[in-house]
Amino acid sequence: MPIDPRQFLSEAEELHALVIGLCEVIAFWPPFFKNLTSDQKADLVQEYHYYMLGRALGIFVWLAICCGVKAVFF
Repeated sequence: MPIDPRQFLSEAEELHALVIGLCEVIAFWPPFFKNLTSDQKADLVQEYHYYMLGRALGIFVWLAICCGVKAVFF
């Protein structure tokens, strides 16, 4: 089954899951699953791979911030 790159983040739920994961890491929020209603959990579970991608991107954002601080101040 070929992968269609046009399907990446083609729905609002996918983008929402990615942003939630990204913001949790950048802002040091607790895992979002603890504060969701059952309907919201079901939506996020369906797009869990985008949620985890967002968390991974958050780590890279922090690494870029650390490298920027090191380059400026040290």
